Amino acid sequence: MTHDHVFHFDQHARLDSDQRRERQPPEPLVELIAQSAPQVVADLGAGTGYFALPLAERLPTAHVLCLDLEPRMLELLAERAIGVGVADRIQTRLVAARPKLPLADGEVDAALLVNLWHELDDSAATLAELARGLAPGGRLVICDWAPEGDRVSGPPVKIRASAAAVETALSDAGWSSVRCVPLYRDHWTVTAEHP
Repeated sequence: MTHDHVFHFDQHARLDSDQRRERQPPEPLVELIAQSAPQVVADLGAGTGYFALPLAERLPTAHVLCLDLEPRMLELLAERAIGVGVADRIQTRLVAARPKLPLADGEVDAALLVNLWHELDDSAATLAELARGLAPGGRLVICDWAPEGDRVSGPPVKIRASAAAVETALSDAGWSSVRCVPLYRDHWTVTAEHP
C-alpha cells in the first residue's frame, strides 16, 4: 500500500459515520459472506471493525481475523469487540510487511477487502498472498469505490479501479467463479473462489 492513499487513523470516525451506513450498510456484504458459512474469515483493512463486528455477530461460531496497517485502528476495534460481546471470536493482526499477510497457509475460509483495492501497490502479490491464506474452495470478496460512483466522497477517481478490471485480474491469477454482485450504488463487489 502506498501511504498517499492509506486511510489514516485521524479520520477513523468516518468509518462508522451515518453517511457510510446510508451509502454502504454492512448487512448486504455480511450476508453475502455468510452464505458460505465460513468458520474463519479474514478482514483485510478491517479498520474499526465496520464489517468484522457484524460478521462475528452474524456467524456465532466463526472467528474473524482483523488485519490492518494501523495499530490504533486495531486497538479501537478490539475495544469495540468487547462492547458488542464478540471479543472471544475477534483476533487483531498488524500487517507489518507488505504484501506479506499475517496468515498461515490455508488458515481462512473467506477473505474480505473493502475500500482497500485502490490502496494496493501490488494487487497481484496481494492476490497471491490471499490465495496462500485461503483454504481450498475459500471465497474472496472485494468491494471498492466505483469510478462512476460518488465523486465527492471516497478516493480520487483516478486511483479507482473498475469492477471489470478486478474481475480480469482475478481471472488472470487463476481464481474461479469470478462474478460481480450488485450490492451498493457507489461501490462494486466482486467475488471469487480460491484458485
